[in-house]
Amino acid sequence: EKAAAVVTLQVLDMKTNSVLKSVWKSEPLGNYSWDHFTGFSPRIPVHATGLGIKLSSDAPVMLALSVVNHDRNLQIPIDDKAGGFDIKVGFDGAGTHEPATEQLVENA
Repeated sequence: EKAAAVVTLQVLDMKTNSVLKSVWKSEPLGNYSWDHFTGFSPRIPVHATGLGIKLSSDAPVMLALSVVNHDRNLQIPIDDKAGGFDIKVGFDGAGTHEPATEQLVENA
């Protein structure tokens, strides 16, 4: 049997697309059949803090979902009318001269 798909949430350097840090990795996502579709899995909440990523306005970053599907189907519904990915990101260090170093990511 083929391995189930896995998704990783990554912080990327926006200029180079290099991975600064992988902040979360899903469990294998193989419990929902495409052939006998009865519905999508429930939302998968993600909460990551204390990541230690140095941020600077001179080096913008972006969030990316990296999918390893192991030759299996993986459907990710993107519905802006239902809240889309519902990602919230927060930073510490606000109002200081030090670079922000911590992110909070929920409900990816």
